[in-house]
Order: sequence, then structure tokens, then C-alpha cells
Amino acid sequence: LYKRGKGSKPWVKRWFLLVDGSLSYYNTPDEMGGAPKWSLTLARPTSASVAQEDALLINLHVANELYTVRAESASDAKAWAKAFNTSEASPPAPSAPPPPVPAAGG
Repeated sequence: LYKRGKGSKPWVKRWFLLVDGSLSYYNTPDEMGGAPKWSLTLARPTSASVAQEDALLINLHVANELYTVRAESASDAKAWAKAFNTSEASPPAPSAPPPPVPAAGG
């Protein structure tokens, strides 16, 4: 996928991973074993759609934010949009153990 910065900067190829409801990107494929350049948890509500004005653009709505990325082909854009829409973020880990359940009859 391609991303661009704010304003009218050019589209730049990045390597994206979508794993367990988290979207990350790396500047090069060699970096993919390390820390991502950027990461986003696809919290609910999340929706993704291919832009009507350009079949290569994917509009990704996460909570109240809009992210736009560009695919290399229309079929890739559809596949990524489908993956975004079906990705589930892992539930958050509990911050404390649950309270004990009282014993019956006591």
C-alpha cells in the first residue's frame, strides 16, 4: 500500500501488516521484523471502503478518524477494504484480576 503525509505530498510505498486487529507499516520490507514506523489498533467502530472517485483509494474510518491509503490495483483495494472490515482487535488485557467468587452457602 501507499501512504502520504499531510497536505499534497506524493504517495510513498510502505509495507503494511494487518495482524490481530492492528495495522502497522514499515518503510522497507527489511524492517518488518522490528518495531513498526506507525501502528493503529482498529478499534470498533471501524469501516473501510474503496473511494468512489478513485478505485485505488481506501478510506479507513477508525472511531472518529479517517485514514486514506492507496493500493496498487483495484482488486488489491477491494481485498484490503474487506480485510479491514473483518479484522477484529484483540480485547484489552484486564488491568487487574477479576474479584473472587464467594463460595456457595458461606
